[in-house]
Amino acid sequence: IPLRLVGSEMCKETGLRISDILSLRWKQILGTDEFTVIEQKTGKVRTIRLNPQLQHHIKECYEHINPVGINAPILISQKGTIFTIQRINIILKEVKKKYRLKIKNFSCHSLRKTFGRQVYNMNSDNAELALVKLMELFNHSSVAITKRYLGLRQEEILQTYDCLASNNWDRIIKIHLYSGLNGSVQIYKILSLDTFKVQSWQFGISAL
Repeated sequence: IPLRLVGSEMCKETGLRISDILSLRWKQILGTDEFTVIEQKTGKVRTIRLNPQLQHHIKECYEHINPVGINAPILISQKGTIFTIQRINIILKEVKKKYRLKIKNFSCHSLRKTFGRQVYNMNSDNAELALVKLMELFNHSSVAITKRYLGLRQEEILQTYDCLASNNWDRIIKIHLYSGLNGSVQIYKILSLDTFKVQSWQFGISAL
């Protein structure tokens, strides 16, 4: 368990991709408040700061796991080989099933997104600045991409439906029906979606 915890906590607390977590050695993260990593996907150098809680967690995991030395990778299997991304995703699916977690598509990437959502939610008073920082951390080309990545854009779209509550509909819905028989327009206004009460007015074409 500690072995799995150190990997998940590093993803969740640093926002690093799992490929970069797998390349880490204990000597990089043990007994320090900062470390640097060259991102495998982008080739960029990134400096990571470890908060005191995470530093303590890393120390506990190191002592519990008792690896062969500080040069050892932080995530290795019982056979002494480095975990693959596929294997870690399988483990996460097992965790999801065991604890009945209501998370769609739970994978290594979910932990990185969790980091982003934590940063965003904890800076709700200055959300735009938080998004700019996350855009830079995630190496996204725009804030719009970051919003889609975190699922924020989808939430905004879904909130569009919330504004169409019944009390709003009562005020704004009008249905225009054109009668070809007498050249008039019948206008129906829905007063209540619950009872479907309707008011109607009839006008001649020339009156509109």
